[in-house]
Amino acid sequence: MIANRNDQCPCGSGKKYKKCCLKKEGVVQLNEVKEERFIQQKYSLVEKMSYFFDKNIPFNDFCQLQSEFNQRSSKSIVNMSGSGFFQFWLHFFKRFDNGLRGIEWFYEENKARLSPLERTMAENWTKLRLKLVQAIKIQEKDVLFEDLFTKERFTVPFSKENIAEFLPWYGTLGLLEPFENHFYFNGVSVFKGPEEIYFAEEKIREFINETGLSHEEVLMDYYPEILGVLLANENKRSDEEEPSKMVHEYTLEYKVNDEERLTDFLYDQVDIVVDKWEETEKIVSWIGKWRAYTDNEMNGNVYLGEVDASVLLKSDRLKVTCIEEEKAKQWKEKIKGAGDAVSYLDEFVTSIESPIHVKITNTLVHLDEDTPPYFALYAQNAGLLDIDVPIPRFDQYTIRELAKMGRKEAETWLRQTECSLYRLVMQQFGKVDVTADFNTIRKELGLPLSPFVTGGEGRVSSIESIPPLHTRPPRVHNEDIPYYEDLGFTPDTIDHFYTKDLIAFYKEKTAGKGEGTVRKYRNSLFDLREILEYDAPASWEECGYAFWERLLTKDFFDFNGVVSKSRLKDFLSTIKAFTKWVDQKQKTKIAKHVAAVIQETEQQIIQSVEFWNAYVPYTLNSSYHQPLFQMAQTIKKAVKGYDELIEGYFQIIKLNNQSIRVVSLGASQNQQYTISLSAKEMNVVEEGMILCGEIGKSNINMFELVHLDGVYPQQAIAYL
Repeated sequence: MIANRNDQCPCGSGKKYKKCCLKKEGVVQLNEVKEERFIQQKYSLVEKMSYFFDKNIPFNDFCQLQSEFNQRSSKSIVNMSGSGFFQFWLHFFKRFDNGLRGIEWFYEENKARLSPLERTMAENWTKLRLKLVQAIKIQEKDVLFEDLFTKERFTVPFSKENIAEFLPWYGTLGLLEPFENHFYFNGVSVFKGPEEIYFAEEKIREFINETGLSHEEVLMDYYPEILGVLLANENKRSDEEEPSKMVHEYTLEYKVNDEERLTDFLYDQVDIVVDKWEETEKIVSWIGKWRAYTDNEMNGNVYLGEVDASVLLKSDRLKVTCIEEEKAKQWKEKIKGAGDAVSYLDEFVTSIESPIHVKITNTLVHLDEDTPPYFALYAQNAGLLDIDVPIPRFDQYTIRELAKMGRKEAETWLRQTECSLYRLVMQQFGKVDVTADFNTIRKELGLPLSPFVTGGEGRVSSIESIPPLHTRPPRVHNEDIPYYEDLGFTPDTIDHFYTKDLIAFYKEKTAGKGEGTVRKYRNSLFDLREILEYDAPASWEECGYAFWERLLTKDFFDFNGVVSKSRLKDFLSTIKAFTKWVDQKQKTKIAKHVAAVIQETEQQIIQSVEFWNAYVPYTLNSSYHQPLFQMAQTIKKAVKGYDELIEGYFQIIKLNNQSIRVVSLGASQNQQYTISLSAKEMNVVEEGMILCGEIGKSNINMFELVHLDGVYPQQAIAYL
C-alpha cells in the first residue's frame, strides 16, 4: 500500500503525508544527489590534476620523485596502493622548486580555465591541512572523528565512497573536506587500528621535538615518513625480534583391550566432555577448570572449559594429546580407573618455537540456550584479558600498572583489543546487537568508558570459576534398567560418580542368587544410594572416616527410622563388602575407614536399634502400622495430660533401676531429667545413647517418653 499525498502519514504523526515523510524522503533523495555530484566533481578535478602533473613533470623527474617517496615512506607500502599514496603526496604535500605545493601550483596555473564550481573546490583544497584523526563515536549514519592534536571533531558520513567500514577507535591520516555540514576524506586514506595510530602520533611528536615545527607543519612536510609508520608500524617488535621459547605437545598412545568398558569409563567421567560419539570414532575433551561468563546484556551464561587433553578413540587405539607435561602425568593416573581396558603403548613429544609471552591454550565453549553465539568470543576474550600479566614491549609493566602510572599505553592497549575483537565478530557474524564489554575493566582501572560499548556505564560482566559442568547422564544399557530401578535411581538422579559402582556391585553380588540374598543387597544399597544423594560427596576420595561415621551413626537412622537387627547387620556387612570392592576397582582407600568405624561403633549402633525396637517395634514402622501407632501416642498424650512437655535431643548420662538420667542437648542445654522406662527398655539401654523425641512430666514427679523420633549411638553427637 502506498500513501497518497493528502492521506495521513503512516508514521502516525497526524500530519499529511506530503507535509511529513514524503517531504523527508525528498530531502534524503536531494542530499544523496548532492553527495553524488560532489563526489563526481572531486573525481573530475583529480583527473585534471593528474593530467597537469603528467604534462609538467618530465618522466625522469617523475621517477626520481617516486623513488624519493618510496624511500621516505618505507618500501613496505609500495604493495598497498603505493601509487595512490604517491599521487596523493604529489598533489597535496610535495613542495616543488617554485615553492608551491602540488595543489597550489595546479590552482595558480588553472584557476582561469576551471568552472566556477571547480575553481571553488580547488581553492578549498589549497586550504586543507593534513590531520591524524581517530573515531570516538558512531551514530546511525555518521562517525565522529577527533584530531589527536587539536581535539577538533569532525562528523563524517558513513557511506561507501567515504568510509568503507567501521571499527571502534580506528583512525587515519587524511585531509577532511567540509561539505553540507559534514566532512569527507579527500584523497587516499587508509584506516588503521589504535596501536598504529598511537605509533604514528608518537612519530609526529618525535619530529616536532627534532625540528621545532608545529604539528601541522610536520604532518605536511613529513607525510611519507608518518605514513610509513602508520602502515608498516616500524615501532612494533616483530615476533622474530622477541625472545622465544619452546612449546611442547605430549602425545600418549594406548591399546584398547575392552572398548565397552573404556567407553563407559570415558563417558561417565565428570571432567570429560563428548565432542563426537560415533560407532567408529569417539572424540572427547578432558577439562580441567570451568569458568562462567555472565553479562547483563545477555540471557543465560557462557561456560569456558580449559582443555587439559584431547582424546581420540578409533579402532583399537586411544590417543591422548596434552600441551603440558604435568597434564600428561595426571592423565596416566586418571586412566588407571579404566583398569585393564587399555594398555600403555608409547608416548612422544612434538616441539614448536613460540614468542616467550604467548600462552597456548585450548578452550571448550558451551552456551546456554538462546544465548547469541557471538557471546562465545566475548567470553573467550574476557578469559584471556589479564591486566596483571607483564607485557614485554611495555617494559614488563602490566596494564594495571600502566594505568596507575597514567601511561597512554594502557588506553591504547584496551582500544586495540576492543577494535580487534569487533573486527573478528564482524567477520564471523556480521552486524550484531551487542558489542563486547570493555567498560567493566575500564571501571576497575579508573579509565574513561568506551563510547562503543553497548549498555554504556550500566554494562556489567564477569568471569568466575565454577564446579565441573557435566550435563550428560551416564549411559544406561537396556538390560541394566531393572537394576537401576531396584536401587531407586531415576533419570534425574543417575548423574553421580557412585552410580556405576553401585550397579556393578549389585549385579555381581546378586547374579544367580536367591531372593534372600537379592533382598539383602537391594535394601542395603538402596539405603546407601539414598544417603549418598543427600550428603552429596563429589568423589570416593571425599568419603573419609567422618563421612562413614556420620552415615552409620546418624544418617542411616534418619532415613530408615526403626529397623530390625538383622536389617542393620545386613547393611553393615554390605557396606564393608562394597567399599572393599570399590577399593579394588577404583584404586581408592575407603574400606579401611568403614572397617574402623564399624569396629568402634557396631555395638552401640546395635544397642540403639534394640532400644528403639523395645519402644517402637520395627513391625509398627511400616506405612500401614505407623499412622496407627502415632495415633495411639497422640491419644496417650491427651489422656495423661502431662504437667510439662519438653522436646529435643537427650543424652543418657546415668542408668538407675527403673529410670535413666539424661541431659538436654537442645535449647535447655545441660538441664537434667529423670525418665522412667519399662523393664524391656531398661534391658537394652546404655549410657551415652542419644534419644530424640518428647518427654512429659507425670503426676509422680518423673518424666516419661511421650514419643520417640530417633535413637542414636553416642558417636552421632558430633553430627546432630
